[in-house]
Amino acid sequence: MSSKPVEVGFFGRLLRAFRGGSTGDAARERVTMASERRGELRVPVELRVALRFESIDDVVHSHTVNLSEGGMFIGTRSPRPEGTRVQISMDVGGRQVALSGIVVHRVSSAAAGRHPPGMGVQFVELGDDARSLVDEILARESAD
Repeated sequence: MSSKPVEVGFFGRLLRAFRGGSTGDAARERVTMASERRGELRVPVELRVALRFESIDDVVHSHTVNLSEGGMFIGTRSPRPEGTRVQISMDVGGRQVALSGIVVHRVSSAAAGRHPPGMGVQFVELGDDARSLVDEILARESAD
């Protein structure tokens, strides 16, 4: 899985263009190329998440920037190193789910540029409840 983050505003403009919005053919072509490179659709969505790392006391509260079937990009000014395992808790519409992942990409605040600082997390374990919720979110957000 390629784990380069996508700026929410940029992705939103490209997604609208791909659906026939006003951004034009060049943007539609970029969305198609990005989808082929990643192999899965990413949707911009902001969800509150609690991240637990090495110890039970090492908890960070943050938000997602985008979500795909295979992972999410989490906005944070203190991204963890690649290879760091993370336990993610989300409460979406009263449904509490837990996910396991590994940091596969990081964007530091200094290197952020046009992308927000944060880290790309690839899902390692998704239970049935978590998979169902991720699928529902992707279906809902990609339909908007």
